[in-house]
Amino acid sequence: MKNSEPDLRICRLIAAGCTCAHIRKASRLVTQYYDAVLAPAGVTSTQLTLLVTTFLSQSHSIKDIAESLGMNRTSLTRTLKPMLEQGLVEQDSGIAGPIGDRRIKRIVITDHGKRILRLATPLWEHAQEQLLAKIGETDWQDLIEKLAIVSQVPTVFAD
Repeated sequence: MKNSEPDLRICRLIAAGCTCAHIRKASRLVTQYYDAVLAPAGVTSTQLTLLVTTFLSQSHSIKDIAESLGMNRTSLTRTLKPMLEQGLVEQDSGIAGPIGDRRIKRIVITDHGKRILRLATPLWEHAQEQLLAKIGETDWQDLIEKLAIVSQVPTVFAD
């Protein structure tokens, strides 16, 4: 029976220092915080990010949005479904793509989505200020730089 047991040393190492586990835990906790703060506007932090992305770009393809957010298209489509149902965004295949391909589905923010975005932005500002007050500006900038490096790791190893 002893030989079928997992390596205790490795398991302790994973529990104490797994990069993925630590980043995912922090992500879940920060997401829960932002979601609670944004609840009065009726959006989650993920939905706010999508509203901001569609507002800034005016029309992005699902593929482009997924890539910019580090999501796969299936997850993005699942996330967009309630936003489409609530009328926050809409799909528009009538906008010509960069090479004129009208079959490309694009996501555009609606007027209702813009109203919700206006409601959510002061809530986001409050959440952001509270979090930055805890972290500190210098540590925040350092964290942003390190997260950018960590975000590149999967593409480095994919080659």
